[in-house]
Amino acid sequence: MQALSKFVSLALGLGALEAVLAPLSKLVIDYRFYLKCRFGCPHWNKYWTCPSAPDFPKPWEFKGILDSYTIFLAIRTSSDGDSQRVSYEVERAAQKDGLLLAFSISNCAVLCNYECTYPNFPCRYPEKARPSPSALCIDVSKTAHNLSMKFEFNSNDWYSYVFLI
Repeated sequence: MQALSKFVSLALGLGALEAVLAPLSKLVIDYRFYLKCRFGCPHWNKYWTCPSAPDFPKPWEFKGILDSYTIFLAIRTSSDGDSQRVSYEVERAAQKDGLLLAFSISNCAVLCNYECTYPNFPCRYPEKARPSPSALCIDVSKTAHNLSMKFEFNSNDWYSYVFLI
């Protein structure tokens, strides 16, 4: 894991408030978040990266993909724009470093200023579009707790993840 610490430094250098490498066992998935998405999120059925979009894997299907990773980087930032930018740049750096299957999870709605083209037109940023942690039923609070990261409800903090190996 020490060789991966350069991604912690990169995330912090890009403006992250915290960045923590962790084994996948520290990631908390809770499928009840799907209910909160489906029956409470004002963004439901409005984004290509939403579980309501056609062909978007359901969270329990996505978990099988996430389980193929062993190490991830958790990132805390102070804005949704920073969250998306930092996690995507870390993903790209990891890929350039040979981790070709590195994949980031963040809120991509900021890319299109929360005006997604869904469902009438294709995504404007398919190379950068990523699902949000809640779309995959990641329990951000419990995961942050597992990693001794700061977490406060109703704060301006944003969390993203980069699955590395």
